[in-house]
Amino acid sequence: MEVLKGDRSLEHLIELLTDPATELRGRNRVIIEREGKPPIVLTALGLTQSECENGHGSRFLLSFAPIGVLPRPDQSLLSKLFGLTAAEARLASMLATGMSTDQAAAELDIARETVRSHLKPIFAKTGTHRQSQLVALLANL
Repeated sequence: MEVLKGDRSLEHLIELLTDPATELRGRNRVIIEREGKPPIVLTALGLTQSECENGHGSRFLLSFAPIGVLPRPDQSLLSKLFGLTAAEARLASMLATGMSTDQAAAELDIARETVRSHLKPIFAKTGTHRQSQLVALLANL
């Protein structure tokens, strides 16, 4: 698996995919950078002969995934799983997306100190000790 980056890499992958002689093995990834938006990982996966026949002649499967964009876990689920209050679940859900405490404070229109005071019981209830551990835990939900 090779990870390529930039416009030339994307052009190279397009050349490979449009060449009828290309037999793509494994996964080939290109990172597509976008102005003002998170980058996207384009993954091209070569299909087997039987998969090609079932896919109406398709030779490759393409997947586009934004980098760094995590879905917000459902607040009611967080409340049920960890016994979080509504305010704690709202904050934990925001932090699970990779949002900073400053960004969460601004979005919730509360002080940074209030965010920090909410974090202590969130850490205790989830068994985590740092924000990175909390994000890793919630990313698996």
